[in-house]
Amino acid sequence: MLSSQAGGGEMFMWEAKVFLAKQYINRLTDDAVRSMNHKIEHGQWVSKAPLGYLNTKDPVTGRSNVIVDPERAFFVKKLFQEYATGTVSLSELRRRSIEWDLRTIKGFPIAPQTLHKLIQNPFYRGVMVIKGVEHPHSYPPIIDKALFDACQDIRLGKGRTGAPRDTEKPFALRGLMRCATSGRRVTCDLKKGKYVYLICQDPARPQKRLFVPEGKVMAQIEAVFRSLQIPADVLAEITDYLRQTHEAEKAYHHQAIARLHRESTELTKKLDRLTDLLIDESITKDEYDKKRQAMIARRAEVNQELEGHHAGDDQFKIALTSLVTLASRSWEIFERSTIAEKRKLIGFVFSNLELKGATLCYTLKKPFDLFVNLAENNAVRDSK
Repeated sequence: MLSSQAGGGEMFMWEAKVFLAKQYINRLTDDAVRSMNHKIEHGQWVSKAPLGYLNTKDPVTGRSNVIVDPERAFFVKKLFQEYATGTVSLSELRRRSIEWDLRTIKGFPIAPQTLHKLIQNPFYRGVMVIKGVEHPHSYPPIIDKALFDACQDIRLGKGRTGAPRDTEKPFALRGLMRCATSGRRVTCDLKKGKYVYLICQDPARPQKRLFVPEGKVMAQIEAVFRSLQIPADVLAEITDYLRQTHEAEKAYHHQAIARLHRESTELTKKLDRLTDLLIDESITKDEYDKKRQAMIARRAEVNQELEGHHAGDDQFKIALTSLVTLASRSWEIFERSTIAEKRKLIGFVFSNLELKGATLCYTLKKPFDLFVNLAENNAVRDSK
């Protein structure tokens, strides 16, 4: 500490020490920034791992790493899958996470804000965001891009079939339709502890509320499910077609996987050669950084495509088989379903659900619109 009587020599030495201290701090800052940028360029995460991943350290080298959490990753993927249906709100999703006993590393239930951020975090599909810029990371993704994009569409209101706020009461049609008169969401009410009513505006007197028994509207929905039918001969033809195309689909998937594996291997070799060129000073650091970033991004895309093909092998056949099964047994499945399952089925089959007084107005999603009274229509055509 300088005194008020310090001479010129002491002042000079003090200023020199301050200057050297500043230089040292600046050098440490530069080293930290360089280290951080180096990690980002190599697809390494530089902060706390999100839920579903774990921060680890190599016991020998002491280097930090991120791995998939074997306990929580399954439930994180399930959160995305549930939300992508468009019939589950974030509050309802949180309730389910509590039912699954999904907790943070510190043992706490998932907070609403954590869940909100989780659904928006592209880290789970292989991309980390640092200072607003996306970078492909080097860790195994928990979900694919298609599932992540589907969740963002739902979050932004695109393609949502209805995911209103959660309620304790068992309303099967809660939030799944709008009032044709007012354009607002139809609400529900429970009378005498057991009678459920849907509340909309009266088409004849729009200023007046109308209480429609839920059973009356549900009967109309059940009638639609009864009308969805596939004749036995058509069902047999579809099943036979699926069986015949199965081998062709497998061959296509295997060829695509082999091609992507070759490209991924070639990109790894190119990255090695690029490093050699930098060491030999055949290219500048800027050229190296640009080319390397482009190659890493492409390799991330290839790995994402690979994962999609592995997951998609037979997926089309399974999805179409499930769709055909649902269409041919829709009433039976709907009748036996729980309230939560009924809501999913309604969201899967119907679109633009509206209530005009006590009358249900709707359109059916494709291809369900093709299956309405199909057996009866075929019988009429055959009789002519």
